[in-house]
Amino acid sequence: MYAFSRINEYILMAWDALKAHKLRSVLTTLGILIGVTTIITIWTTIQGLNQYVYGQLSNIGSATVYVQKWPWVIKGDFWKYRNRKEVTMKEYEEIKKHSVYATHISPEVFSMKTVSYRSEKYDQIIVMGTNHEYMITSNIYPQSGRFITETDVQNKQFVCVLGSELAENLFREDSPLGKRVKIGDDKYRVIGVLEKQGSFLARARIIMWLCL
Repeated sequence: MYAFSRINEYILMAWDALKAHKLRSVLTTLGILIGVTTIITIWTTIQGLNQYVYGQLSNIGSATVYVQKWPWVIKGDFWKYRNRKEVTMKEYEEIKKHSVYATHISPEVFSMKTVSYRSEKYDQIIVMGTNHEYMITSNIYPQSGRFITETDVQNKQFVCVLGSELAENLFREDSPLGKRVKIGDDKYRVIGVLEKQGSFLARARIIMWLCL
């Protein structure tokens, strides 16, 4: 009985402390909730990226080599790679100039943009800048329309290719081909829609010539 009375006493003391410091208790609880939510969000994002990477690896085959700052799969040791230098267009040009065995080379630059068409608007869409050879190096093809051409790249045409999921969300039953979507602050003409893929990140992305 003595032990139970002591427990009750501790509970009452804790309750009194909470009532006496309501604001501090609320802020502490809020801080914990924010911290937990942030961790869950980061973990979910990393899992999604890893699934996308595994899907890409299964598509590209064994004859494709990637040169990049980060490893394919991000684990708990991601901090080791933070101080690595970024891979830039300079490296791309050097590889393109001196490579003997590479038949196709495509740079990839990623960014997150707000994308809209009329009343439809989506934030944090993955936008990738690349060139006309990406279709071959990644083994990804459009299900309708066409992909970026060398002429598009050379003339810096404001054109883009949409992922299947994003195209459906933006245009519903209408064909997106020839329509103009707003990506960030600029408008781009849709020239193609990618084949359906298993990864949501792949279905929701946009591909354009390397202007990011």
